[in-house]
Amino acid sequence: MSKAARELIKAGVYELVKEGGFGLLSTQRIAEKSNMTKGNLYNYFPDKDQIVLEAYDDIEQGLQEMINGFEHNSELSDKENLKLLWNRFYSYFEAFPDRAVFYVIFRSLPLYLDMAKDNKFGFSGVFDKSISPYIKADDIYKSAICDIVLHNTVRLLEAAIAGNRSKFDADYIFETVFRGIC
Repeated sequence: MSKAARELIKAGVYELVKEGGFGLLSTQRIAEKSNMTKGNLYNYFPDKDQIVLEAYDDIEQGLQEMINGFEHNSELSDKENLKLLWNRFYSYFEAFPDRAVFYVIFRSLPLYLDMAKDNKFGFSGVFDKSISPYIKADDIYKSAICDIVLHNTVRLLEAAIAGNRSKFDADYIFETVFRGIC
């Protein structure tokens, strides 16, 4: 199977989700966005869910690659360590804004929630597993706080891309998102 075609299909999914959420996703729309027929799409993926899951997995792998090598520095405060770690995530989201939007929306779907509950993604994915130790809250609230942090990070990044980018630098977004959390 052509890896390039699979990547093109997933890129179409990211773009469709950014344009209108998961409600726009159908195999027909994905095929059209990928400049192929629906029949050809099935040569690469058996169904829409498999495309979505592989797209999510690619993001998780990309995020993991961004944080590989990060080690907590005991000479820095928790907030400073968190900022170093968060900057790695932010760099990935900034490089792939369509994936960032997909990631946020996917995490609210029943499919994801069922998989997270069944522990298919570890704690709740790379983002949560990495960020949660720095969040000053009871464990029961950490996952929800991670979702809020992720959502707000991506929304502020979208605003930066769409408008006055100089106002939304990484430091500003970090301070805005984590105010009162760590």
